[in-house]
Amino acid sequence: MSNVTSFIDKISKVREQEVVSVTIPSTQNVERFMPLNVKQQKSLLKHTIDGPAGAVGALNELHNIIIENCINKSAVFSSVDKYPILIALRTQCLGDGITIANKKYSLNSLPHEVGFSSADFTGNILYNTINVTLETPSLNKDSDFLVKTISDIAKVEDHKLTETITTMYIYEIAKFIKTIEFDDSVIDFVSLTNADKKTIVNNLPMKLNQQILAFISSVRDKENKFITFDDGVILPINTLFFSTD
Repeated sequence: MSNVTSFIDKISKVREQEVVSVTIPSTQNVERFMPLNVKQQKSLLKHTIDGPAGAVGALNELHNIIIENCINKSAVFSSVDKYPILIALRTQCLGDGITIANKKYSLNSLPHEVGFSSADFTGNILYNTINVTLETPSLNKDSDFLVKTISDIAKVEDHKLTETITTMYIYEIAKFIKTIEFDDSVIDFVSLTNADKKTIVNNLPMKLNQQILAFISSVRDKENKFITFDDGVILPINTLFFSTD
């Protein structure tokens, strides 16, 4: 064994002694996470110069950190689980203090519980003869859509903002749809290509789409409570999240 390999093994053992325990909102299970390393911090920072795709890329990188650092490799996370995990990891490596718009905050003052129930994660919408089943995406499913979003944005000429926003909007809707039933036919969204998912979403009746968006908004509003301080200021989750002030 080389000296470098031996040194890395020793560092890994040190990290194992600093694991972070987090209660997962969607399951109420306690999962343990390894602390961040410099490589992961650098991977996140590189998205700072990625233009319109940077925010999407950063979010996907944060998802990767959660999955890679979880000790229990069989654990399944909902997309709503990410904020408590990231906050715990950030507190472990940089402390609970953070400055936002020249004001100091403590991450420990953020809500640890927001009252998620199993009913919050699924929905069913009946519009005329169209029946849509909704399901809050897993972290892995969310990441798959983020990767596709990044790919589609990269194809947009000069990363035009309006087309970028449209791409993000369509995929945000598609990732929540589980099935669509219409005229005795059931479309399983999991089995469709991303192109087909986009086509279907683009052709949904506007009134039905508004009801889907209302469900998504209810999930996101509750999820965002994890990162909202008492004065209404929202904790920025971006490429600089694991950097010092």
